Amino acid sequence: MKKSKLLLCIILVVLVVLGWGMGVYTFLNIKEVDAQNELVSEADTFVSKELYIRAIPVYKEALTHKTDSNTEIERKLLKCYYNFGDGQSYSDLAVDLEKRGLADEDLYVNLAEIYMESNDYANGVKYLEKGLTSYPDSDRLRKAYDSSAFLYEVNQTSYSSILPSSGVTASLYPAFDGTKWTYIGRYGWKEEIDEQFDKATPFSDNGFAAVETDGKYYIINTDGDRYSVSDSASHISDVLGVSDDFVLVKTDKDYAYYWLDDWKSTGEQFMFDMVTAYNGGFAAVKKGKWGINKNTGEQVLDYTLNDIPVNSLGAAFAGDGAMAQFDDGLYYLINTTGTRISDKGYRGAKAPEEESGMIAVQDESGKWGFMDWNGDLRIPCQYDDAYSFSDGLAAVCEAGSWNYIASDGVKVIDDDFHNGAPFHMGIAPVVLQDDTAALVSLNYCSERDG
Repeated sequence: MKKSKLLLCIILVVLVVLGWGMGVYTFLNIKEVDAQNELVSEADTFVSKELYIRAIPVYKEALTHKTDSNTEIERKLLKCYYNFGDGQSYSDLAVDLEKRGLADEDLYVNLAEIYMESNDYANGVKYLEKGLTSYPDSDRLRKAYDSSAFLYEVNQTSYSSILPSSGVTASLYPAFDGTKWTYIGRYGWKEEIDEQFDKATPFSDNGFAAVETDGKYYIINTDGDRYSVSDSASHISDVLGVSDDFVLVKTDKDYAYYWLDDWKSTGEQFMFDMVTAYNGGFAAVKKGKWGINKNTGEQVLDYTLNDIPVNSLGAAFAGDGAMAQFDDGLYYLINTTGTRISDKGYRGAKAPEEESGMIAVQDESGKWGFMDWNGDLRIPCQYDDAYSFSDGLAAVCEAGSWNYIASDGVKVIDDDFHNGAPFHMGIAPVVLQDDTAALVSLNYCSERDG
């Protein structure tokens, strides 16, 4: 009995202590809330008068009181930083809120704007992409992305033609002045290799290009140094480019893959009616009809396909896919074994320029649009001509002028070029209306600068 009374007394004491503690906590919390509310009211008054320089320290002091209103006050402080023009403080607080899952559309748009204004295009684009992931249906974020991610410059040159380039050597572009070829940098004004050539191909990803000078063919590296020379060039009538360890050549009899180390034939298994560059070890090759060949010489698919388009880099494949024409006259997406991976066919098609980028296709009326990698039409066929998407953009032609659209079909580069080409590593060679060549350079490209 005594033990029960003792236990009851202990429980009563604990309850009294807890009640007292809760009362003290509530009292202190009320004081915290009251003190914070007073500061916030003062800061709000400053903001209503656009006295941001005075509101900011008051909001910051209010945040020293830890209450359930702190997040709301942080948002007020964030808006204050933006209106005051304190980009660094805004970005610091905005990034913290975003990490805590508290970002809204305004935060993403304003944060991207601040980064873009300081020429930090990588972070600007990154947060717009994050915003679109969180708010995929936001027109505001989409418009901000289209107007920011594709900021560009047009660098005019004195050349009449410039060829595309990609990969690690995307800073060297073959340029033709009407008489000779040379290699220029990404801004178009500087010759990166002193020597001029009668023929020049783009550099491959492993840093080699094929050139012709004084009737001889050479392989050069990115410094312009000669790596190998053809000793028997008389039977070579043209050079298409370099791919993997091979030179793609046209001989008196056929097209073939030669070894780039010594310009020797790789054997009959590498001789065809037409060849393309390897991508991922696979290439489209033609003997009467088209088949698929591996860079080991293995024939993956016999010559059963009517046509396989080639992209701006001389390859049929991008990633594991290519477009091919079957016996019904329609083009379908195929994989590296030649198996159809899309059900819907189209009257015409361009080769994919990059893995997952939408592919240009043609309908029965002759107009061009874009399909995804399931074969579904995503942008209606409405253009006179088009190239497949790369770097988030596609070159399209309307009424004789070329421009560039984003993946939502919105025109984001509207300069009415005489001719256009796909972007690779953020650069696209174009021809202006005065028939001079230029390089369009994106201020930021995730492939190039990311």
